[in-house]
Amino acid sequence: MTDARTHILAKLERVIDRKDAGSADADSRISLHIAGPIPRRGTDETKPEQTERFVREAMLAGADVHELISIEQVPVTVVAYLRAKNLPLNVRVSADGIFENVRWNQEPGLEIENGGVEATDTASLSAAASGVAETGTLVMASSPENPAMYGFVPLLHMVLLPESCIHGSYEDAWIALRQRQGNLAMPRMVNMITGPSRTADIEQTLLMGAHGPQNLMIMIVGGT
Repeated sequence: MTDARTHILAKLERVIDRKDAGSADADSRISLHIAGPIPRRGTDETKPEQTERFVREAMLAGADVHELISIEQVPVTVVAYLRAKNLPLNVRVSADGIFENVRWNQEPGLEIENGGVEATDTASLSAAASGVAETGTLVMASSPENPAMYGFVPLLHMVLLPESCIHGSYEDAWIALRQRQGNLAMPRMVNMITGPSRTADIEQTLLMGAHGPQNLMIMIVGGT
């Protein structure tokens, strides 16, 4: 070891506090979920303002956003969107409880399937755990009812987001997710989705759907 290196390491040894706080201290800090500095962007707004910001940011990211008065509008909105994209009226719908009262028979030509996603599926519909107004981001918590693959395999991913689940910041969204889980373990996977899949890695040419759906459609449902 050179004299210069020995000198530098000796100085570091003198200034670094090597006191072992122990695992109990680490567990305590983790349980507190202490947040760092949070931008004011989106956090000091009313719920309508947060919704407006979410819509604006999500659309800037390339998502198509529809604001619905009630969940009863879901079938007709889904059919209209599929037709606009020239896709078959077949949708893989998650088993999330929010879809229990959706009357799919309002649209006779619409075919609904449940269960795991197949490679042949062109469109899927799942439920978001929350939305982040700050960046127009969806927070998707994986579960047996909402498999993560719903947001990766089909060409088109549709998402239902209750307006009450839109939060100003990522920190608020994590707090809400912990409260939602209650005594249950946190989801095995949490995906944050901002707009449809894209990449410009090859010659700086924007390519949609490189790692997932080419289109992302978000339905924000008021009163839920």
